[in-house]
This record gives sequence, C-alpha cells and structure tokens, in this order.
Amino acid sequence: MKKVVIDCDVGVDDAMALILAFRSRVLEVKAITGVNGNVPLDRVFENIQKVLSLIRPASHPLITKGAD
Repeated sequence: MKKVVIDCDVGVDDAMALILAFRSRVLEVKAITGVNGNVPLDRVFENIQKVLSLIRPASHPLITKGAD
C-alpha cells in the first residue's frame, strides 16, 4: 500500500476525497493536515472527526493543524 498524507480543508469535496482514500485498497492514510480554505480552520477539525466517525477506519491517522 502507498502511504499518504492528506492536506485539506474538509469542505464537501475534501470530505469525499477522505472517504475515497480510506476506502481505497492501494492507499494507507497516515496523516491528515487541516488547513484554512473553503471551510474556516475551526470547522476543519470538526469535519475531520465527523468523516472519521462515519467511515470508522481500522486505524486513525495523525491529525494536525496545517496552514492557517
């Protein structure tokens, strides 16, 4: 599996990208960096947690703050 870090603001498009990445058979999501973008940074971490709670990955990646 290819190990990846996903850098996103977790708007609708990025939420879908996270779901697809976690469901992929060729990717292993090792970390997610939340950044300011289409969604304000304070909402980014809420959205990451919501996506992870819905898809329930086998292992949780490192989640950290990226650029503000």
